Amino acid sequence: MSKNTGAGVTIAKSPNISLAWGAALQTILESGGKEISPLLFCISDFDPVSGPEEDMDVREALDRHLTSQGKLTVDKVAFTIFPREIWELADGDHETFFEDCQNAAPRFRKAHKANKDGLYFERLMNFGADYKQKNIGINQLKQIAAIYAGGTHRRSALQATTYDPVTDLSDQPYLGFPCLQHVTFAPENGELTMNAFYTLQYLDTKAYGNLIGLADLGMFMASYMGMKFTKLTVNAGVEKYEPKKSEPGIVEIAKILRTKNLAGVLQEF
Repeated sequence: MSKNTGAGVTIAKSPNISLAWGAALQTILESGGKEISPLLFCISDFDPVSGPEEDMDVREALDRHLTSQGKLTVDKVAFTIFPREIWELADGDHETFFEDCQNAAPRFRKAHKANKDGLYFERLMNFGADYKQKNIGINQLKQIAAIYAGGTHRRSALQATTYDPVTDLSDQPYLGFPCLQHVTFAPENGELTMNAFYTLQYLDTKAYGNLIGLADLGMFMASYMGMKFTKLTVNAGVEKYEPKKSEPGIVEIAKILRTKNLAGVLQEF
């Protein structure tokens, strides 16, 4: 049976995504467990213009590990949530961005079998679409920004779902998508907090890229809604760790993490 670390709630808090992720990984490696349940990442106190910080030693070591295992790199995982490259090419034009994302989605799904069942940005920007019938769904991000601009600031209106029970509620023993269930946007005094909720998240292969993609989405929505992005929280019901701790890539990452100041990043309540 998998061992859980702690009996309460574990929080990894830092302005630096690498350190928050690294503190969670270090705890797993040192505890002998396979899960942290639940785990809350809180990325805050960063520069709202440049966004959350990173430590490239950690990120580059993780990318080397992911590549050696045939997994998606951090950038590619982040892309499934928010395609930063497409947004940069759109040069601030939201309509061009949304259209280009929909055009890119089928190519990405075809190139990466792990995403054959869908992409998070598709669900956010075209929820409920029937691709076989070429029916257009709901662009939740556009609608949220329009609702807010129109004066409706009700918190329950400012949320977007990625889970669709019509297609996702099934008796399949394994379903790789979607692990991210929904995101919410909480504005206050010109600042935006974004919250994301996962039933299960894989710490070694997905969590870091998810944090980058969600941070990019938060920066985008804050700009879209005329605010500053100041906090990202990611709540994973189960944060799961799978590889052997003796794998060379994991050993390298652990060695790098021992050189970083992780004091106080991880707290249990």
